[in-house]
Amino acid sequence: MRVLRTFNGLKNNNRNRCLLIATCLFFLLFTQATYSYGELAAPPPEEIKLNILESTDNNTVINIFFDGSLSMKGYVVSERFTSYKTLVNNLESIITARWPKSILNIYKFGSKVFKLKERNDVLMAVNSAFYEEKGISFKTYIDKVFDENGVCDNNTMSVVITDLFQSDGDINRVLKKINEKCMEKSVAVGVIGIKSEFKGVVTDIGLYEKGLPYSSKRDSKDTYRPFYLLIFGPYNNVLDFFDSLSEKLPAVSTDMYEFKDKMTIFYSHMVNPLISFEGSKFESLNKTARETSGLINNKTYQKEIVKQYRVLNEAGAGVRLSLKTHPLKYIPAFCESKIKATYKIEKFFNGQFITKDDFFNISSGTEDNNTIFIEVKIKKKIWDGGLFRISVTLNAEKEALNNNENWWNDWNLKLDDLDKWRKFQFLFPGYKTVNLNTFMSSLSDMTIQKSDLKLGQLYFYLMID
Repeated sequence: MRVLRTFNGLKNNNRNRCLLIATCLFFLLFTQATYSYGELAAPPPEEIKLNILESTDNNTVINIFFDGSLSMKGYVVSERFTSYKTLVNNLESIITARWPKSILNIYKFGSKVFKLKERNDVLMAVNSAFYEEKGISFKTYIDKVFDENGVCDNNTMSVVITDLFQSDGDINRVLKKINEKCMEKSVAVGVIGIKSEFKGVVTDIGLYEKGLPYSSKRDSKDTYRPFYLLIFGPYNNVLDFFDSLSEKLPAVSTDMYEFKDKMTIFYSHMVNPLISFEGSKFESLNKTARETSGLINNKTYQKEIVKQYRVLNEAGAGVRLSLKTHPLKYIPAFCESKIKATYKIEKFFNGQFITKDDFFNISSGTEDNNTIFIEVKIKKKIWDGGLFRISVTLNAEKEALNNNENWWNDWNLKLDDLDKWRKFQFLFPGYKTVNLNTFMSSLSDMTIQKSDLKLGQLYFYLMID
């Protein structure tokens, strides 16, 4: 009997001992698992600036340059309030309404540039005498405008009003000055084309300095002659000028030529803000992923550029996100299909990121207007799973700004028939502009060369288990 009790006691002790050992092992495993999970909380990416546009100052300096050459006289000979006269009469009030504290300087240019003494002198630009001043009216040197101080500074806005009729050499000098004075400073360059009634002589036509007569037909706006506003300054100022002009000028006169589709801004950026996850649409591929948190070891990370997901460890599992783009207004021919995405895949291991480029299939493309998608799929089961970070850089290809369907193509005039126009002057198509396509296409090319083509930087944190 005593032997049996002793045996049972030993048996119970062994059982208790085994239970204690099992409990300790469970606790150790649980603790280790928890510690390992904690190790998988990775550091966040560096923050980036999403809003690339600087706020504008109402105290800005605004310069207005009127082309005073003889070629501009044809816009004011009519007794009617033409589109050109409407602009001249209302330009100052439109500017001061938007920038009430601005410092306004008025200039006149042709063979040279000089500042008008009184602001009211601008109203003289609706009279023929304004374009008949000796020593200034015969030739138009737009490039001389850029020799004035502050024309292309980031704290000023300059508006040049001209028919833009320039010979090959003249237009090249203008483009060179714009490139040196404006593009190098990331100043926005705006161009507005407006047609107006015209009766006069068009000068600066190639080597034919005498010019050619041209008269538009009052009842045919297609025959009206174009003039242009070139605007230089911070993008936000140029944008506000465009919006103010397109809103208020048509309200002043019902005869105002419709120009809202003849407005273009060339600028070194394409979107604002940069593409982010703000307002994105998430789709779980085959119900294999869900949004989560806790994969980043810092609660103050930039949430607009980071997403965290738990994804099943199987082939084809993953996520798809639809992202909104915000193209800047009036920039030429921005095309979402020309967005290129590059990727970097890293695994978080032993407290650091290690590049692993062979675990995921990543694709991107265009869904509809102003929307793109990014899709991340597991190629095949990852044997050890773990935490991955996928960095996605979105850039515009250079072709994103190139589009042949621009308004200036229809207004472009080639000089191939110059000899014929000299003989038969009535055939001269004064409703078009010499070298306009060269001028605008060159601005586009220069913009591409100076552009920051980066559209966004995004990060996926994926826990594969």
